[in-house]
Amino acid sequence: TLPSKAFAAHRRVKTTPTISFIDLNGAEIYRRVKMVGSVDEFMRMGRYVAEGRYTDTSWEDYAATGTAEEPGSEAIPRVLDFRAAGLAAGDRMLLLAVTREGCPYCAQLRREILAPMLLSGEYSDRVVIREMMMEPDTAVVDFDGRDTSTAAVAARYGVEIAPTVLLLGASGESLATPIVGVNGSGMYGYYLDQAIARAASGRPGDTSKAQE
Repeated sequence: TLPSKAFAAHRRVKTTPTISFIDLNGAEIYRRVKMVGSVDEFMRMGRYVAEGRYTDTSWEDYAATGTAEEPGSEAIPRVLDFRAAGLAAGDRMLLLAVTREGCPYCAQLRREILAPMLLSGEYSDRVVIREMMMEPDTAVVDFDGRDTSTAAVAARYGVEIAPTVLLLGASGESLATPIVGVNGSGMYGYYLDQAIARAASGRPGDTSKAQE
């Protein structure tokens, strides 16, 4: 316990307002020393940090993109009802990206892999792409219509690391070995394409771990 002024001095805060984003280890990862003009700007700044864009894009460049949805954010549909998602998939498979809030690798997966897949349209006849955040735990409808939670769904498929990509059938059956992590060598897209091809042919294949 310490006075707020002592905390501010320790953090080298010299002016107000100062907005500091701090990770779970107590380290500051991003600071904004400027007034925020609107609720939309504040929420956009939160997405800028949560998606990990502060690591490779200046705030000015990010903000200049306007108010359109960022690739890898709301651009990837979230699952609230797996039964409905299964029905929508039909004969196609469900590509489910299991993520967690504030995960920079998850942001990388959305930005570099999933959003381009959606925009290209090249996968629309084979897969339905959806995202599920296992943290924070959220209520969802399971494939059988029963109430469950995102954490429970992740546990059922043995997901412990975010991001993990699952390829599922319309009833929730696993069609391929999960792809864990994000590959930094540029080979992730290849691994994913191979997994989709194996799933379509009924051959799950070997485990693919892109990044521990």
